Amino acid sequence: MELAATDLKNYIKENKNDFVNLLSGDNEAGEITINDEYNNLSSLDLVLFAYQISNGMEHLTNIPCVHRDLALRNILITQRKIIRIGDFGLAMKYEDKNYFSESPISKVPCHSAPEIVNETTPKYTEKSDIWSYGLCLFQLFALSTETDFNSKENGEKFMENNNPLYCRREILEFLEMCWDVKPRRRPNFQTCVYTFKCELNRFSDQIHKEIEEKLNLEARQQLELETWRNSEVSHEHTE
Repeated sequence: MELAATDLKNYIKENKNDFVNLLSGDNEAGEITINDEYNNLSSLDLVLFAYQISNGMEHLTNIPCVHRDLALRNILITQRKIIRIGDFGLAMKYEDKNYFSESPISKVPCHSAPEIVNETTPKYTEKSDIWSYGLCLFQLFALSTETDFNSKENGEKFMENNNPLYCRREILEFLEMCWDVKPRRRPNFQTCVYTFKCELNRFSDQIHKEIEEKLNLEARQQLELETWRNSEVSHEHTE
């Protein structure tokens, strides 16, 4: 299985100067396909990253588990631009309820949802991870890694003082839903997966099929690696 090359924050920083905006009028014509070249970064790649992150987080939610520290620096990318959720140092698995509660408060990342930052005994849920996901995507579509958007207000201030994001207005509105003060009004990761699947299909009907084939191959390779590791451990125990 291919090793990760770097994290998504560094990847954007290293490649943003050569970014190709496929949403501009100059690049709307012609067939658009996935470009696996590592140093090639385009509008399509941003949507592919958003889709893959939501796909990985949906899997985590179904365990069920909360990540609690979702940020670009904790999202890994391979040379073939496959995304992997990383740094599970604060992740917690929970059972028999839809949240993980921690008291007293230990380490709370600055980009956490308001219901986490403002509560003495916060309840970590899928919706608190959604808040962080929205901030990750804002940084992606802004091609900005110099500023940590640790609040909705910081993001809105950035939008007022800078060029529009490299996404359609509908996607920006979706990101704003992720920042709703009331967690129940935020989308879940299943909705995020569907939203960016539809966005991929705006580029081409084949794009979603292509990325799913790549992710399925990645999953098979991961399973084969885990099977091999388990067999090695079992062999050691029998010796």
